[in-house]
Amino acid sequence: MRIRFVVLLSIVLVLTLKSLDHTMEHFSSTREFTRSSNPEFLVGGATRYVDFFNEMMLNRISEYLFQQVPEIKHFSNFIAKRDSAVHFVYYIESYPDPKSSNPYKKEYYEVYVGESHTDHQVRWNTFLVRKDFNGILVRDHLNFDVITLEQWRRNKDTQQ
Repeated sequence: MRIRFVVLLSIVLVLTLKSLDHTMEHFSSTREFTRSSNPEFLVGGATRYVDFFNEMMLNRISEYLFQQVPEIKHFSNFIAKRDSAVHFVYYIESYPDPKSSNPYKKEYYEVYVGESHTDHQVRWNTFLVRKDFNGILVRDHLNFDVITLEQWRRNKDTQQ
């Protein structure tokens, strides 16, 4: 009985990893950094082995976020072309906390998007993905505020 459970769990894990590979196929330079041979992800600023649930959530968040914000793919491509020693990186900084009184902390995943150098990381943006996958906000680090995706796009266009 126990062997059947382990085999079933292994099959589910392989299918999930294949799904993650499908999501990441356009981010080939990212794949090595975000999912290595000893599946580690950067979570909350520290390296941590990801359990099955976290990996599935990262996969779902990635699919939704990359579909809704094509600018992330452009940024990833820019990083890949610019320097082989610099890698595109994204990870979940925080998960929704049902006990929080802050509506952003209560309802959203906070996703770090940036670049990784050999000795440091540089944040490009932080996206807040609603836990029901029905909205994305952007943390404005210059003004210490949260803005809509549309506002971010307008601001981004005026800054270029």
